[in-house]
Amino acid sequence: MSSEVEVVARVGAVDPQGRVLLTQRAGRDYWVLPGGHVDPGEPLPAAARREAAEEAQVPVEVGPLLCVWEVFHGRRHMLQCAFLGRIPGDVAAARTEDLGPTGGVRHRRLVPLEDLDALRVFPAALATPGFQALIRRSLQAWGADRDTYLGMEGAGHLTLPHRLNTRVIVVRDGRLLLVSDDREAFWFLPGGHMEATESLEAAAVRETLEETGLRTAPERLLYLREFVDDNLREHGIECYFLGRIVCETLLMGADPAFQDISSVRGQVTRARWFARDALRDLVVYPDVLRDRLWEDLAVPLPDRFLGTARLE
Repeated sequence: MSSEVEVVARVGAVDPQGRVLLTQRAGRDYWVLPGGHVDPGEPLPAAARREAAEEAQVPVEVGPLLCVWEVFHGRRHMLQCAFLGRIPGDVAAARTEDLGPTGGVRHRRLVPLEDLDALRVFPAALATPGFQALIRRSLQAWGADRDTYLGMEGAGHLTLPHRLNTRVIVVRDGRLLLVSDDREAFWFLPGGHMEATESLEAAAVRETLEETGLRTAPERLLYLREFVDDNLREHGIECYFLGRIVCETLLMGADPAFQDISSVRGQVTRARWFARDALRDLVVYPDVLRDRLWEDLAVPLPDRFLGTARLE
C-alpha cells in the first residue's frame, strides 16, 4: 500500500434534459464522472473545473460539492470529491450517442439519470436511486442550500503530497465535544491524520478514540474543507463526519455526561462538552462550529458520502 492518499476531483455535470455526463477511458470497461488528480495547492473546485474542461470538452458551470467517496485499488488509496455541474444550453441535441474521444478518454456520453443502472458505472453507488435523488435535490437547491464544501484557507505552490484528516462532530444533550492541548489557545474537533491503509470512517473512529476515549460511529459527512499550512508546506483536506457515541463509558474513567473529560492521549490534553452559548466566549476552529453547525443540525441535510469502493 502506498504511503500517500491520492486526491481526485470530479464533476457530476447535468444538461438541461436531465442527463449526466459520463466518460470511459481506454482499456476500461466501466463509466465514471469526468475528473482527474488534484495538484498540491490547487483548490478542489479549481481542479474540478480544469478536469471538466480537459475531459468533458463541453462548457460546464461547476457549483457546490455533490458527493465524496474513496477508492482502494491495489496498493493505491484515492479520495474522490465530485462537484455538481450544469451544462448550459443544448450540447448534444436530444440524443445519448457517443460524443467522441478526447485526450485519454475513449468515450463520452450523456446518460439520463434513470438509465445509469443500465451501464457499468464506478463506483456502483452512482447507479442507485439514492444518487439520482441526491443530484436532483442538489440541482433544485443550487444556490439555496449551504455548500458542504467550506472552502480553502491559504494558498501557495506546494510540492508535498496532500494530507488527509478526518474529524468527528459529536453533540450530546445539546453540547458539542471539543478538544485542545496546553500549547493551543483554541478548541477543535477530535480527529487527525488518516493513514493510507485505513478508510475515512475508520480513521475518524480511531482518532476520536485515541483523543477522548469515546467510541463513536460516523453517520454522515457534514463538511469538507481545505487549507494550506505555510509552515509545513502541505495541503490539508479535512472531512467532518457527524457521529454518535456507541460506548457510554470513557476508557479514561470519566462519565461522558460530565462537563470535563481528562485526556493525556497524543497531543490532546483537554476534552470538554460545550453548550452553544459557551462557544461565543471561546476561540474555536473552524469557525463554522460557532453558529452554522447548529443551524445545519436543525435541518435534514443529505449525506454526501457514498462510502468506500474497491476496484479490482
